[in-house]
Amino acid sequence: MDWSREEVAAIVADYLQMGTMELAGQNFSKTEHRRNLLRVLPGRSDSAIEFKHGNISAAMIDLGRPYIRGYQPRVNYQALVATVLADQLSGKAIFDQAALAAVQQPAVAPTLTDFGKVKSDAPRRQHRVTEPLNPLLFKAVKRDYLEREAQNQSLGLAGEEFVVQFEHWRLIQLV
Repeated sequence: MDWSREEVAAIVADYLQMGTMELAGQNFSKTEHRRNLLRVLPGRSDSAIEFKHGNISAAMIDLGRPYIRGYQPRVNYQALVATVLADQLSGKAIFDQAALAAVQQPAVAPTLTDFGKVKSDAPRRQHRVTEPLNPLLFKAVKRDYLEREAQNQSLGLAGEEFVVQFEHWRLIQLV
């Protein structure tokens, strides 16, 4: 059964609240949010809400926004999800501000003593087929990515520091 506009609006609003909290580094309970949604959406189950969160994650990606970790994108979503999400994102500048602040945080190289678990197999390439979104849903956002890249050189420095630490560890292992 398709979700109504009111149901989609409620779950999208809650998703954006959780997403803003995650981007701001605040703790929240997904379980608590789901339980609260069950009260607002009495005809829906835990699994239906979890599945819809995955749909919202896919729509977030399609709209060029970050999604909540733990809600894996499920790309075959109701068109209404994209419409409601675009509407709510345009009215919530706080989400965009939290996303920009998270991107501009300086990167810090992790401190590892055992690099033995650093290497892993490359992820497998997955193709996904999606229906094109309505271009009228997209709102232009002007960002100077080159300026932002220049301001956030810490990511490159942290990566270089990590590689130096790894190579140092690897050389010690050869002795």
